[in-house]
Amino acid sequence: MISIFPISNGSQIISNEDFVEKILPALSEYFPLNNDDVLVVSSLAISLAQGNVVSYKNLTEKNAIIEGESKRIIRSRPDIKISETIHGFICEDAGVQKKYKSDNELVLLPIDIDKAAHSVRLGLKNQTGYDCPVIVSGNFHRPFRLGEVGVALGISGLNALNENGITCDSIASAAELTMDYSNNIYCTLVRGMPISYKGNSKGKDIIRPIIEELFL
Repeated sequence: MISIFPISNGSQIISNEDFVEKILPALSEYFPLNNDDVLVVSSLAISLAQGNVVSYKNLTEKNAIIEGESKRIIRSRPDIKISETIHGFICEDAGVQKKYKSDNELVLLPIDIDKAAHSVRLGLKNQTGYDCPVIVSGNFHRPFRLGEVGVALGISGLNALNENGITCDSIASAAELTMDYSNNIYCTLVRGMPISYKGNSKGKDIIRPIIEELFL
């Protein structure tokens, strides 16, 4: 049986903060970590800890920031852009989000999300001795569907796809159900995952090659 536990970081995340150290008090309630555990961390938390935040004054500046985070703009209208990010993701506004409780700051996606996932995994192992797989998640809209769904942007210690063709997006989506940024919950422990999910894939392994994409 799979269980999902929200992990609070206790307070707002500030720039250059050790995220692993910040979540340890709440995460330690679930020690010892099991062989079937996966830690899912919001990309927003990684970006805030890295200081990957920029200010803007108006829509023109906001659009310039989005374009700077994009390889190309695929579709556009005044209030939204669908673009391919520098990582290869197809999503709204290059994954750029408004900072919570801020009217003039934007949070950008981490530059190397797989590296960020691996850094959290190593940080946790160095501080606790537990080698727990890590997913860095984000929320994307989907073609022909309303709302957003959690996706795995960065991976460390897992297979991108299991033998049934199910991706780490399923874990990320389940984890997002318990995240609550207003209460400083940017992280979730998913317990009870099949061991077959463990591996050495990267988040970019889930990206479908553009030449195979039917919707672009």
